[in-house]
Amino acid sequence: MAKSVFVAFVFAFLVIGFQLNNGATTSLDASPGWSGRFWARTRCGSDSSGKFTCATGDCGSGQVQCNGAGGAPPATLVEFTLGSGGSQDFYDTSLVDGFNLPVSVVPQGLLVS
Repeated sequence: MAKSVFVAFVFAFLVIGFQLNNGATTSLDASPGWSGRFWARTRCGSDSSGKFTCATGDCGSGQVQCNGAGGAPPATLVEFTLGSGGSQDFYDTSLVDGFNLPVSVVPQGLLVS
């Protein structure tokens, strides 16, 4: 059975959340020098009062949007730092906040020198 994953990320000092359905993709624009992290929240849903929670990676806001809160462990992280002024970009996956699902990063696009 295909399941949705709820993704949260730190972007421009805001923690944002959204639903990503099975097989779906999304993109965002980030300026040079941006640094942030993404994590997936799993087994999410709303109770009868409308409070939204997740079994892993929950940010405790009670909503899909994280409203400035980070994810609670366990949450597999993907971290990015985009270079500026010709410097390199960096990315990694991290288990510092625990493991809740496998993740991979696959760079795509043109290499500009």
